[in-house]
Amino acid sequence: MDRCPTQKRLKELFIYDKLTGLFTRKIDVYKYKKGSIAGSKKVDGYIAIKIDGVSYFAHRLAWLYVKGYWPKYDVHHKDGDKSNNKWDNLEHLSLSKHRLTRGIQKNNTSGVIGVCFYKRNKKWISHITINNNQKILGQFSNKIDAVKSRRNAEIFYNFDKYRDSTAKKYLEKHLINY
Repeated sequence: MDRCPTQKRLKELFIYDKLTGLFTRKIDVYKYKKGSIAGSKKVDGYIAIKIDGVSYFAHRLAWLYVKGYWPKYDVHHKDGDKSNNKWDNLEHLSLSKHRLTRGIQKNNTSGVIGVCFYKRNKKWISHITINNNQKILGQFSNKIDAVKSRRNAEIFYNFDKYRDSTAKKYLEKHLINY
C-alpha cells in the first residue's frame, strides 16, 4: 500500500483498546463524534476505518498502533473471525503461512487439501505449497496413498501448528495409519 498512515497520525485520531479490539475516536471528524466507535463491517467481514479519506483494515491499523510499523505481511485473525480485532487474536504471518490458515476451497472435490484427481492419466496427485512453491509429492493409483503422502508432508513441514489437517481427518475417519 503506497499511502499508509503513520503511528503518530493514527494515535492522533484514535484510541485502540487491545482487550476489545475497538478503535474509539479522539476527535470529531465530519459526522463522527469524539468517543464514537470507528469503522464499519464490510461484506467480506473485515472492519474498515477511514483515515484522511482512505479506507484501511482495522486489523492492520491495530498492528501499526501497537507495534509502530505497517505490517509487511498478512495480519491473521487466529479465531477466523475477521471482525475480532482483539490484540491477542492477531498475528503477523507471511503469505505462505497465512495460506495455511485457510480452509478447504470450494472447488476441492477430494475433501483433502493438497490432494486431487488428475483425469488425464487417471491418478491421484498429492502436493504441498512451501514458501509459495508448490511441491508435487507424487502420483498415486489410489486416493489413500495420496492422502498419506500429503499427511506425511504436513508432519514434516509442521503444518499442524496453523491448521487442522484434512488429510489427518480423512485417514482417521477411514481408520488408516500413516
